[in-house]
Amino acid sequence: MKNHLLFLFILMFSISVNAQKTINNPDYVSSNLSGTITKVELTEEATILHFHIKVPIGSWIFIPKQTYIEDARASDGRLYVTKSDGIEMKKKHTITNSDEIRYKLFFPPLPKDIKKINFGESNPGGNWNIYKLDLTKDGVNFIGNSNLNKASNYTIKKGYPLSPKTMNGWPLKTGIQMPSQTYSIVVGEKLSESNSLLPRDLPKSFFGNWHDKYGTLILLTTEDYVMFDSRIQYYQNIVKISDTKFVLSFSNGGFEVLDLSETGMTIRNQKLSTLVKKSGISKVPKAMIGTWGLKNDSGNKITISKDYLYNNAQNTTDIKGSKNKQIVQVVESQSGEDVWFILYDKGTYDYYRATKTDHTYVLTPRGYPDMRYEKLE
Repeated sequence: MKNHLLFLFILMFSISVNAQKTINNPDYVSSNLSGTITKVELTEEATILHFHIKVPIGSWIFIPKQTYIEDARASDGRLYVTKSDGIEMKKKHTITNSDEIRYKLFFPPLPKDIKKINFGESNPGGNWNIYKLDLTKDGVNFIGNSNLNKASNYTIKKGYPLSPKTMNGWPLKTGIQMPSQTYSIVVGEKLSESNSLLPRDLPKSFFGNWHDKYGTLILLTTEDYVMFDSRIQYYQNIVKISDTKFVLSFSNGGFEVLDLSETGMTIRNQKLSTLVKKSGISKVPKAMIGTWGLKNDSGNKITISKDYLYNNAQNTTDIKGSKNKQIVQVVESQSGEDVWFILYDKGTYDYYRATKTDHTYVLTPRGYPDMRYEKLE
């Protein structure tokens, strides 16, 4: 009987251990957090992040409802905060008695194969972000803007191009010799901690609307996201080569900045591109405001105002996110024949594009080229 009870105890203990994992002082690649994450608990019911924040007395912190975690390998599966302990969400907290505050944030459980996550707030106007928080082992967890996870083992090498063959967004060493001015990242060797940047550490001249010589928008860069390669991308890592040279990695590939000035930039992805910065437009063009509809589908309409894009379709299963999205940026090609609407919804950015064909604009959501809306009279 005693042996039977002992066996049951060991079995229940084993199940409990397998159902929960705790990582103390996890490592990360970079962070702008005013403090550290001291612990991550992975359970069957939740992912729990423990925060230790240090801010000056008199300042304040705010936990927005758009706070999220995501697999560091991709940005499509964001998990949003469900509750908090030690701090109230969606409320401005002024620090009065101490410069330290500790609290926990709860998120849905993560798939067991995820090894690194990003943490962020996706809050227009200012974010706290942590890139590549390591869930595989206890770490050292250090504070600072330009620090690299000591376990990451990346280094800068000359002579290896960016390649479609990548590991976690970084190109693998290919062995193909290239001109000495080509820089890339090679897995397996150390990278100086001073070279890894946060988006806000990039030169201010990097951010803006970048067009090719024909006036076509190729690249849109902000501190929160980049529109590149026909998609909205989120920063995974940024490596500084010099004051005008950088290697940027996103959730889907990346590119090298080979030269940067106030008005021009040369980048390398699969080819070299020389881009020119152009000023954008600050508001929705009057020609875009109004109701748009699909041909032969009277129940499927989109309304654009000066601030929002409203999807009034009866069946929106083909469109991600909610029906109403805030328009946070409008970008127009130099010819005026293409207009991009950058949209914000529940912590995620996306875009619609209006293209002029035969003197008529056609509006399409990103990723759904067959859904072609035309302006209704």
